[in-house]
Amino acid sequence: MRLKLDDNLMRPLFALAAGLLAVLAYWPGLSGGFALDDYTNVVLNPAIAIRDLSWDSLSHAAFSFQAGPAMRPLSMVSFALNAYFTGPNGAMAFKATNLAIHLLNGLLVWALLQRMLAAWRAPESGVTAASACWLAVVTAAFWVLHPLNAMPVLYVVQRETALSTLFVLLGLYTYVVARTRHDRAGALMIWLGMPLLTLLAVLCKESGALLPVYAFAVELFIFRFRRGDGSFDRGMALLYGLFLLLPACLGLGWALFSHDGGVLNYAGRDFDLRERLLSETRVVWDYIRWTLLPWPASLGLYHDDIAVSRGLLQPVTTLFALLGLLGLAIAIPLLRRRWPLVALGIAWFLGGQLMESSIFPLELAYEHRCYLPDLGLILAAISLLYPLTAASRRPQARLALLATLLMACTAVTASRSYDWRDNLSFATAEARHHPESPYATYMLGQTYANLALMTDRNQYDNAVASLRAASAVKNSTIIPDVSLVLVQAQIHHRVDPDVLPRIAAKMGERKIAASDIQGLAALGECVDKHNCEVPARDMRAVFDSALANPHLAELRDTHANILVIYGNYTAITGADPRKARELMGQAAELVPAEPQYRENMVTMDISLGDRERALKDLEGLRSLNYLGHLDPVIAELQRQIDDLPADRTRP
Repeated sequence: MRLKLDDNLMRPLFALAAGLLAVLAYWPGLSGGFALDDYTNVVLNPAIAIRDLSWDSLSHAAFSFQAGPAMRPLSMVSFALNAYFTGPNGAMAFKATNLAIHLLNGLLVWALLQRMLAAWRAPESGVTAASACWLAVVTAAFWVLHPLNAMPVLYVVQRETALSTLFVLLGLYTYVVARTRHDRAGALMIWLGMPLLTLLAVLCKESGALLPVYAFAVELFIFRFRRGDGSFDRGMALLYGLFLLLPACLGLGWALFSHDGGVLNYAGRDFDLRERLLSETRVVWDYIRWTLLPWPASLGLYHDDIAVSRGLLQPVTTLFALLGLLGLAIAIPLLRRRWPLVALGIAWFLGGQLMESSIFPLELAYEHRCYLPDLGLILAAISLLYPLTAASRRPQARLALLATLLMACTAVTASRSYDWRDNLSFATAEARHHPESPYATYMLGQTYANLALMTDRNQYDNAVASLRAASAVKNSTIIPDVSLVLVQAQIHHRVDPDVLPRIAAKMGERKIAASDIQGLAALGECVDKHNCEVPARDMRAVFDSALANPHLAELRDTHANILVIYGNYTAITGADPRKARELMGQAAELVPAEPQYRENMVTMDISLGDRERALKDLEGLRSLNYLGHLDPVIAELQRQIDDLPADRTRP
């Protein structure tokens, strides 16, 4: 007897199988460690290690890191909850949570596409309801298993992207459901749901502000600003005027004019606004290529080996990339009638790049920026391959090709996850795939250095060779040189004679990057812990060179960070406590809105026994205590001040 399963049962089984495949594919990578920004946002962030679920603890964690203009408090709270329930040290629990969010997003993608395609499908098109439902679940499976979407699972801090996407998908699902109701309840769902879920998405990551952009694409190609009776819907036009056009204008004005243009301040980059826009034309085509042809060697966490476009012909591919994007934009209305899902997919993808691939002075490329935008390209490609109508040619061959492609995506995702199984395998794969990447090559040397320092002294030669090679890579910062100092000083108590002068030269000659600050802080910490015997004159030469950097006047945050590191170094050496306090004060004057600098001043006042000054500086810290997020810090500092003898004076 032959059993024939109903489609209504087969589709959930297919979705379940895709989810299980995702768990199996990602399983090896869950045991891997933290990477890159995970350390500053999570591992080394003491506010994440909460001891209770009180408002003070959660609010302190929520606003504990200036990751963006909105500070991403919901994401930070999620990290704190992870640390509270599973422990703050191991990365596995954080990544397992990321995987759960990714799978939930996959279910939302399926639900959203099923609703969208049901609304899109016209009886005269020949597309059956069953075919549209299968297109939805197959597209969702490709999205869940696609290797380009691995970073929000394996790279802990990019939970910010996954959480923001969750609220965007909820917002889009609510929007599509509401648009099919054609009643007051539906209108209420849209007018209340869209701004609320956009806000929640933004509080996870700023890219959540694109929810109205995605909704506009859905409206344009699925509902076409029509009511149930086919008449023009003025309410929807007003909605997008209020929630898309107006916020876009206000946001652009804020970016241009707030903080003296600080949001668009390119002082910390080796490219300007024009060069970034030109470069992003090539980067967007990289995103398209990585989505449609996800070759393992092209993918990676680090893409700092992408050259900056200095002009339309520098490199010449910039001109071709720009013309290609213009061609895609022109193709959207031309494809709308014959291949509406392809037109929708292209518009969805390009709309998803409006923030992180446009005017803002971010790094040129990161894969997680495609996490939701690539759904558009995947839908466009699958809609062309899947046999949607009875007239589709060679349906069995099409289905076989889709099955093969899905298995190929799963295999590449599993391969990427396997590379993340431990720090050395991850660093080796990244450096192999991106030999011209300053950060990928540095991370290989740093991983060898960590092994040599902690578990395996036989890795010392590999560490030294890799760090020297990383230092020589074009656009390398001081961080491989600092790591070389650390590993040589701690294992053999000697340092290459040219490495500290090289650090000083790099700090004084070009724009100082975030990794330069990380390296400088690590060098100061090594001296503080008496692990590195670095001559004081060499350390002062490094700091003096950094403070004399001609670009520093444009980099207030960077300048302040250098002053704090210099102040800490001066304090721990005991050479001049008053100078250390002066350096901390200068940092706070440069960036008066940063609470940590005010906290540093109070801490230094207490160490100097200056009760009067400590109380005054504590008042300055209180002025930055919005929503009480600094209450625990202020209470502890007040206790320390109260313990000071009243008659002590400044040195």
